[in-house]
Amino acid sequence: MNRLRSFLFLLILSGSLSVSGQLDASFQADTNDIQSYTIHLKSSYLISDTSAFTFAWNFGDGQASHLPVVTHSYQNSGSYLVSFMVSDAGSSASSSMKINVQSKVEVPNVFTPNGDGKNDFLVLRTNGQTLYSLAIYNSSGTQVYKKNSYTFSWDGKSPSGTDVFPGIYYYVITLNDKFVKSGFFHLIR
Repeated sequence: MNRLRSFLFLLILSGSLSVSGQLDASFQADTNDIQSYTIHLKSSYLISDTSAFTFAWNFGDGQASHLPVVTHSYQNSGSYLVSFMVSDAGSSASSSMKINVQSKVEVPNVFTPNGDGKNDFLVLRTNGQTLYSLAIYNSSGTQVYKKNSYTFSWDGKSPSGTDVFPGIYYYVITLNDKFVKSGFFHLIR
């Protein structure tokens, strides 16, 4: 059985630029496709430019790279100062950007486990590295689902394997027995 793993991270970016010579050390952090603490960093140079220039990335976590375009995965959430330096035979330029990688849990407000292959699972978007606990309750307060996991995908079935009734359900998410988030979602069949 294939499992779909979705992750969401919030990156807060700010940067500074220091240039000596005519080289451009600016870079961008792509936050559109972040999975499991991964960021995509791109300078204004191409991979083919490696013969004319020297590149140096420092990701702020003890890791580095020497390519103009990189993908880097962080092991933990936190604040990192990413720096980039480009140099040629006579000059160099550098820049830096503060990146805050924050764990975030996102819960959809509706899902439809009706077997049509669309939106059939309640998938919680997490960082995929933090162990959360999820409990789901029906409108009478009876727990219908509980799981401790790094990722969650619920098919709308009770522990015995029967379909739960359509309706509004309440969820509670905890981390190390401490409250993280709670709310409601609508199950439609």
